[in-house]
Amino acid sequence: MAPLWAVASAASAASCSKAVAGFGEAIVFHVLLHACSLATPGGPWYTVKEAVSIQVPVSLATNVAYTAVGFRQLDTWLCVRAAPPTAAGLLAGVHLLIAVDPAVASRAIGVVFLVYSLWCIGRDARSALGPVPLARRAPKGPPGARR
Repeated sequence: MAPLWAVASAASAASCSKAVAGFGEAIVFHVLLHACSLATPGGPWYTVKEAVSIQVPVSLATNVAYTAVGFRQLDTWLCVRAAPPTAAGLLAGVHLLIAVDPAVASRAIGVVFLVYSLWCIGRDARSALGPVPLARRAPKGPPGARR
């Protein structure tokens, strides 16, 4: 099992990342927990399944804290719409984590993080280039409609 100091430091950094950027909690937590694991004698001292089982309650605690602080700004309609796909994804992810070989699960999580990182970089690069000139924008409305 992971030492408490490693979990606490990884959770603190991950929560700061989420508070500042709005995402990245899982990525930061897993990277820092793995770094702490490799830096201690006898490491690595956890598997991917153990890391996820450590990260889920930590994320739940920080999400409850964020929700309690910002409850008045909560968009109830959006939460109700997002709940079914979130629950389905959670159940599918837990099932795959249990059923899949740990080496495959580790690689799959790495690929997901890599693809998401590249998507974020591309999105930031597109927004840094500025708006698309009017001549390159698609016309609004159906083809042949008057303006």
